[in-house]
Amino acid sequence: MRACSSTTARRSARRTSPTALAIAVALTSAAGFLGFGEDEPNWGAMISENIEGIALAPWAVVVPAVCLGVLAVATNLGMDRLAARLDR
Repeated sequence: MRACSSTTARRSARRTSPTALAIAVALTSAAGFLGFGEDEPNWGAMISENIEGIALAPWAVVVPAVCLGVLAVATNLGMDRLAARLDR
């Protein structure tokens, strides 16, 4: 039986790391939005708490949602650049 080479293991880690990190951010926020998160504040909980008052203060929902989206995109772009740099 042949052991997995380090290049195969590295390649697998590079392909799954960006996705895993983005999924972790999304799951943490989704859990906070649904009320299953920890006591520490997160953007999902902020959106959930302020969704009822969106007509009076739309920024209280829009700002955490935009920040969450920017974080997800920045995480994916950063991890893609890291993977590209490691492929050299």
